[in-house]
Amino acid sequence: ASEDPWSATRYNVSIDGQSNEAREMLKLDLTQNEIFGHALLVTDADGMPVACGSVTSACITVLGICFYQWMRIATGTCAILAVLNSAWLINKHFRHNKNASLRKYTIRILLMVPIYSLQSFIALWFKVNPVAAELLEFFRKLIESIVIVAFLQF
Repeated sequence: ASEDPWSATRYNVSIDGQSNEAREMLKLDLTQNEIFGHALLVTDADGMPVACGSVTSACITVLGICFYQWMRIATGTCAILAVLNSAWLINKHFRHNKNASLRKYTIRILLMVPIYSLQSFIALWFKVNPVAAELLEFFRKLIESIVIVAFLQF
């Protein structure tokens, strides 16, 4: 960056070192990888430097990609495979299981796999706010209770 993008950013800090200001986002025209390796200089209100450091990546790279990105790819692949496999099994039960009551409970149990895998996929891929996380947990617990009832009625 040709000029200091932080120059207009100010924080009011109390005597105990706490800031009551809202966290500001710094907008740069740089990617995350372009920021790594650069220096970060912290100055006081008068512009005097008080701390400095180097911005480094905390990720371990494998074949040029961060390890957590590989894990995201692996979890996404496993979630897709779990959903497809469950859909195939549910379809087979619909077509071949002639006992309607047994089929109903079996399919309820089989639906637990794609629901859990999709919730895990969402939790790992997206930043879920606390309200959405509570809703996902509620939905998961609801499915658990339905499956337990299906086991008991089976």
